[in-house]
Amino acid sequence: NVASMVKPIVEESIEELYQTLFPECLKIADLGCSLGPNALLVVSEIIEILRITSQKLNSPLPSLQAFLNDLPGNDLTTFQGMIEESKLDNFNLPYYAATMEEVKKVIEAEGSFTLQKLEAFKVDWDTYIKKANKGLDKQAGEVLLASDIRAVGEPILASHFGEASMEDLFRRFKEKLNSPLPSLQAFLNDLPGNDFNTIFRSLQSFYRKLETEKGNTFGNCFIAGVPGSFYGRLFPCNSLHFAHSSYAIMWLSEVNI
Repeated sequence: NVASMVKPIVEESIEELYQTLFPECLKIADLGCSLGPNALLVVSEIIEILRITSQKLNSPLPSLQAFLNDLPGNDLTTFQGMIEESKLDNFNLPYYAATMEEVKKVIEAEGSFTLQKLEAFKVDWDTYIKKANKGLDKQAGEVLLASDIRAVGEPILASHFGEASMEDLFRRFKEKLNSPLPSLQAFLNDLPGNDFNTIFRSLQSFYRKLETEKGNTFGNCFIAGVPGSFYGRLFPCNSLHFAHSSYAIMWLSEVNI
């Protein structure tokens, strides 16, 4: 998970801080700690880092004072959990993912911290779950994913919709993760002069690669060729859910698909 990915950086920082200051009481702040067991994960890891470092340096183990921070709406004592339609209609959650440079500028401009190291990690859910526990089956992985989404999303949702609806909401979310995956039927179109046989010969290796990379996280995939010009009609009415064109669409003066 994310905590395990940044653990080497935390270890390096704590060791350097400890060797420089040798404090009797080391004080740390976890900014945006969320809730539940995850809130104490970083603290427990820092305790272990301190224990190992003190043994390595043959020095007394310091006390630890940890400040867990989150928004005032976060219930730091307890949480439990249908959603009123009116509340759903006026719920808005704008999201903006800052770049590393933007984060750096904000930290430096605020002035409370000296930034020594800044790294970004790309985390997808499949990798996250496998790193958390390689032995997890699909159902257990879905439970873990739902729990982690809940740890982040529940304080925000509960403040707007109320705590009483949270249990049912995340139960439904977990069931949604367990819903069967749809099949995919893809039609590849180009002019009749295109060598479709080259594409068809590559399909077996494409299917094998898809199975290797996605496993059972993706439904069946069926690919067919549709030769012809898209200046005319290529498909029956209401036969497609989605159409894509990277470059060829720019030759059209109007869309006739």
